[in-house]
Amino acid sequence: MTISAPRGRVRTVTAWTLLAAVSLGMALLVAAMAVYPGGTALERGAVGHSFWRNFLCDLTQGVAVNGAPNHLGAGLACGALAAFGVAVGCFWWLLPAVLEGRCDSRWALAIRVLGAVSLLGLVAVLVVNGPAHVVAVFASSVPGLAAAVLAMVACARAGVWPLVVLAVATVGAAAIDSVLYARSYLVHPRVVVPALPAFQRLALLALLAWMVATAARAAGLAGGRRRP
Repeated sequence: MTISAPRGRVRTVTAWTLLAAVSLGMALLVAAMAVYPGGTALERGAVGHSFWRNFLCDLTQGVAVNGAPNHLGAGLACGALAAFGVAVGCFWWLLPAVLEGRCDSRWALAIRVLGAVSLLGLVAVLVVNGPAHVVAVFASSVPGLAAAVLAMVACARAGVWPLVVLAVATVGAAAIDSVLYARSYLVHPRVVVPALPAFQRLALLALLAWMVATAARAAGLAGGRRRP
């Protein structure tokens, strides 16, 4: 048995864990959207959930933006984000492993460390409110965006073009969302432009697609060759 065999098994288990976590997170998130009473930062009296106008954090609050109770939805949304957190943690470890042999070890370490810091920020986003919530968002998004840029370049260097396309979409949407978020909370406090929640959703969808494609490649389901 070669040393690559146990590493290959770890890679496969991590890939399936990521896929399971994304599936669970999506199911819980859809359920949270279905029971959300309503209200957005753009229209506080709105009824029901708006995919392009609600922030993800709107779903995690026990009281919806329109003032109605949202305890069930908040529990479902927090569970969804926790599941996505597991998936993201797996992803930042898995991506350099998928590119093994074509990704410098220092580059891989930087991706994993920045990804881990971003994940800690994501955990903070779930448990803090007020100004601390804004700080937590930046603590998650800045290192996460840096990790994503490094990962995008690593995929390009390795010539894994399907992952490059998804990486570019993720980085682009996340960068625009970060700029809009900074503008809304630092330059023009509490002035939310309609594009902000929309780009948050686009960044999430692109990241989920990138994670799933990476996991599928690691598990040998699409376009990748598993090592024995």
